[in-house]
Amino acid sequence: MKIFIAGTSTNKEIVQRNLPKFVLESYFYFREWQIPLIKSSEMFLLDSGAYTFMNSSKHKKLDFDSYLKNYISFINKYDIKYFFELDIDDVVGYEKVLEYRKILEDETGKKCIPVWHITRGKDEYINLCENYDYIAIGGMTNKKVKSKIQKYYRWFEDISIKNKTKVHILGSTDRKTLSSRFYSVDSTAWLNSCRGTHISKFINGKIKYIQRENARIKNLKIAHDYNLKEWIKLQRYLELKG
Repeated sequence: MKIFIAGTSTNKEIVQRNLPKFVLESYFYFREWQIPLIKSSEMFLLDSGAYTFMNSSKHKKLDFDSYLKNYISFINKYDIKYFFELDIDDVVGYEKVLEYRKILEDETGKKCIPVWHITRGKDEYINLCENYDYIAIGGMTNKKVKSKIQKYYRWFEDISIKNKTKVHILGSTDRKTLSSRFYSVDSTAWLNSCRGTHISKFINGKIKYIQRENARIKNLKIAHDYNLKEWIKLQRYLELKG
């Protein structure tokens, strides 16, 4: 399994010093300094950032058409190989998402990574696996949705394996997901020390959270640097494990 490090945009020096093998970044948060990561990473995933754009207080009037146009230009300019669709079903409806997907693929000349959501139903998951080499499962940050999806992990795995489709689980690196047969996951968990109470530690093939007693972490940059090193160890371990 591949673990993609997400949330790198605000940690320039730390990321440049450690260079994760697999990186996922949002187009909305992407910074100029990250451009070399597209090539230096063994694999780079670009999220559309459409939800962040939608929820940003700076963008009260939403213009997804223009946002898509700029997203496409960015993908073409930097020859991004792996990029997600604008999975904004609950905002514009799935028919519009399909329209955006077609524009995205036609104007980049590449297949995107469609993001299946539970509202699309099992038939659409099967359809995506039959027509795409790489797809994603979203909505995992919602505990109720996550619980429903994880209950049927075996089914999702079997369908993807049958169709030889790679599946990425967005935003989830819990034990059940990491022990699954999916292809990849991503996480910002390496930034969890921002609460100032614990650090990440790679132990026996897993990340353990070491709680600090009677003291808060004062220098978060040092903590994040340490955490990222530990998560990179997990990246290498799981990749070798297969």
